[in-house]
Amino acid sequence: YLRRKVRTDRRPGLPIENPLLFYPRYAADVVVKHIKMAKVIWRMARLRRKLKSDPQARKYMDTALTPVVDGDLDDLEMFSVTQAARTAADKARKRASAVA
Repeated sequence: YLRRKVRTDRRPGLPIENPLLFYPRYAADVVVKHIKMAKVIWRMARLRRKLKSDPQARKYMDTALTPVVDGDLDDLEMFSVTQAARTAADKARKRASAVA
């Protein structure tokens, strides 16, 4: 996330930047980037602490986290929207019945 900039790396035809302007601007840019990254890390750490302290977090369950049952291929819309999805569901059913 940090790019090392060199004052003398310029496009052809452009003059080399004045070091009294380049280095303070570069330092400010680095500081701003560190501050922004620290804010993101701080926000993520706060969220992590909040989730770790929540006693209900381990009990959370939604559709994506529910265990798979045999009827899912028939109930879920994503397996019946297109012909390709129906074919994939039929193939999965056949494979499951062959294993069982």
